[in-house]
Amino acid sequence: MRARKVLAAVLALTMGITVLSACDNSAAGTTAAPANKETSKTETSGSAGKADQYPDRDINGDIIYGAGGGTDLISRAMGAALNEVLDVSVIMDNKAGGSGVVGTEYVLSQEANGYDICFHSEAITMFQPMELSEAKIDDFSELMLYGSGAGVLLVSKDSPYQTIEDLIAYAKEHPKELNIGNTGATGCPTIYCTMMQKILGVEFNYVNYDGDGEAMTALMGNQIDLFIPVNFTAQPYVESGDLRPLLVFHDEKVNGFEDVKLATGLDAQFQDYLPYGPFFGAAVSAKTDPEIVKFLMEKFTAAYDTDSFQNYLTSANIIPTKYVGEEAAAYMKDAQAKVWTLLYEAGTTSLNPADYGVMME
Repeated sequence: MRARKVLAAVLALTMGITVLSACDNSAAGTTAAPANKETSKTETSGSAGKADQYPDRDINGDIIYGAGGGTDLISRAMGAALNEVLDVSVIMDNKAGGSGVVGTEYVLSQEANGYDICFHSEAITMFQPMELSEAKIDDFSELMLYGSGAGVLLVSKDSPYQTIEDLIAYAKEHPKELNIGNTGATGCPTIYCTMMQKILGVEFNYVNYDGDGEAMTALMGNQIDLFIPVNFTAQPYVESGDLRPLLVFHDEKVNGFEDVKLATGLDAQFQDYLPYGPFFGAAVSAKTDPEIVKFLMEKFTAAYDTDSFQNYLTSANIIPTKYVGEEAAAYMKDAQAKVWTLLYEAGTTSLNPADYGVMME
């Protein structure tokens, strides 16, 4: 009933992982192609997009978030691996803006010929329920999901709350007194906090930050009481002793947090929504020739299996996945159904998922 577990972690930058930098194409998304290859998105030959001659020029890897973030890092690692198995180059470029909307809509606006691949995160599943974009999951043919993560509830090292039970007991007696860091309406901290509100009956006061880094700094400085980043962001702060983990939002033990209580162990109702966390993948327009889609799925599978990508996953402490094609699409739809239903029941969105044919299993 539930999707298989996928845990991903991308903190390569802060952990000193250098796999991505080894790829010539990854620095700024503007690497020059070899002289004998066409690279312009506007230059197309008469055979462009035809399955029997695809690819006859370089492919554009359009990353829907900016440089240096989790989506960017793992996308570039996959791009580097693809360059090992393709006869042409995949040129990675950041198309950031609008919480991923700009890059997503850009890919859909291009000719559906396989030469623009959307490298995305789980945010793509939330555009429709949050009315951020008209882009839907079904507008894409999903090629592969290759990484994910799980939320970890953190408190500062000198927090008075030693266990998750301590924190929940206080929160129930003092609604909205505890301050929790937040990074946006569709961000994972909001999703996890909404789960806690629905299942445990606790309410927190949201304090908004531009990103995880700012929120972590605020937590270490006791400006907020708790924050729920993903495991790969949390791990170095926990290892340094600056922050303490009280709960992992997953239904299986997570690498590096084996001794931390699972949300499903705190309350079985979390099983209705977990596993859920950030996940990363790649897709092309659903209008793309099926033979081209099949070709790309095969190449993504081969790239996933390369030593370089597997080493990257291990070094970045990512729990790997290998969801291809229909399996990847089914995972995304399941994740969307869970979260859309949760947000609708919590009043975060006014759109009833059932009205759009989206139902939890």
